[in-house]
Amino acid sequence: MNRLVALSYSPWSEKARWALLHHRLAFSETEYVPMLGTPWLRLVTGRFAGRVTVPALIAEAPEKCVLMDSFDIALFAERHGSGPPLLPTALLPAITEWNLRSERLMDAGRALATRRTAHDPDAQAEALPDVIPPFVRRLSRPVTAAGVEYFYRKYGAATGTEAERTEAIRNELVALRAALAGGDVLLGTFSYADVAMAVALQFVQPVEGRRPSMKPATRRTFTQPGLATEFADLLSWRDAVFARHQPAA
Repeated sequence: MNRLVALSYSPWSEKARWALLHHRLAFSETEYVPMLGTPWLRLVTGRFAGRVTVPALIAEAPEKCVLMDSFDIALFAERHGSGPPLLPTALLPAITEWNLRSERLMDAGRALATRRTAHDPDAQAEALPDVIPPFVRRLSRPVTAAGVEYFYRKYGAATGTEAERTEAIRNELVALRAALAGGDVLLGTFSYADVAMAVALQFVQPVEGRRPSMKPATRRTFTQPGLATEFADLLSWRDAVFARHQPAA
């Protein structure tokens, strides 16, 4: 069976998961533990050099391959799955551009969330697997602190100011608002462009009551209160996209 290695709360993982579920491709899902799970991830993907990250799809059928990028996983699902297209050929250049916009938004959002996590012991504790008992979690604070530092280094979270990162997010949101112009979809029909931008809005204010779910302190680190107020219309659009189109697990 195909296996998706993912972070349950990660927007990148949700973009890949959405495409696989939309196209009705069978897969199992394994939760990735940042830093601690890296040696195992290298083993199962066969990537023994360079940076490894999730989501990672270890595909067995109908094509044997390893994919470690949300967009590549979505293209795999498009090729081999069923159901309405998310990446129709005629729209692929425009969808690719919107996916790049979503990546820029999420990169900036991840940097801000990582910085907040570095100063939030509750968020650090929530990052540990649920199977770890509370008393062990208290003893594991040095490990979680090391994990935050690992994210700092891996994703360049220490570069750029908070204002610069916030402005980077705002730029993409302004473009999204203009492109929607009060409409329901970006490109005339529902596509992966809508998925990518809707999921990216997790880094403005996480969706409530739907996948991907987050624990309270983690939600706090992802939320940008000022942007959430300024772009409340886009959050409402996002909520409608999730309600109408998000495939059930």
